[in-house]
Amino acid sequence: MHIAHIVAYDRQRIIGINNTLPWRVPNDMQYFKRTTWGHHVLMGRNTFESLQGKPLVQRVNMVLSSNPHYRPERSIHVSTLAEAIALARYEGEQELFIIGGGILFEQTLSICTRLYITELDMVLPVAPHDTVTYYPTLVADEWAMKEETSLPADMKNPCAQRYMILERKQGSR
Repeated sequence: MHIAHIVAYDRQRIIGINNTLPWRVPNDMQYFKRTTWGHHVLMGRNTFESLQGKPLVQRVNMVLSSNPHYRPERSIHVSTLAEAIALARYEGEQELFIIGGGILFEQTLSICTRLYITELDMVLPVAPHDTVTYYPTLVADEWAMKEETSLPADMKNPCAQRYMILERKQGSR
């Protein structure tokens, strides 16, 4: 089973500001939906709550929280990363998607075998009081580009986007 990150970030690697997605890029939202549709998705509690506590449709939503009493709506609560991986494997998942947030991305980058990255050609303004979440820096030698597509900005999408699928090189863990 592949363990994959799916993430979008700006030129500064920002993935969130104040626990919100700080942009609206319909192309990326469609890509995210199409890529994760029918799969297990794993997210941290803050990410789930940033979705207004509503699970993503047509996906098995797993929410990682150390609080044993946490009960996410129409989603599966998992207490550990190992529990989430074991459940996805048990249910026959071929690719588990980790969708955020920042801490979960940091904790799981070393076990990922595939990355779906959208680079947005924008620089987000950040105020001094903002809580900013960044995607971790990759070690370039550990990853091989498998696919790359670029789309220009248009009337609905405020910036150009670069979609990349990276796979971990053999022996780089």
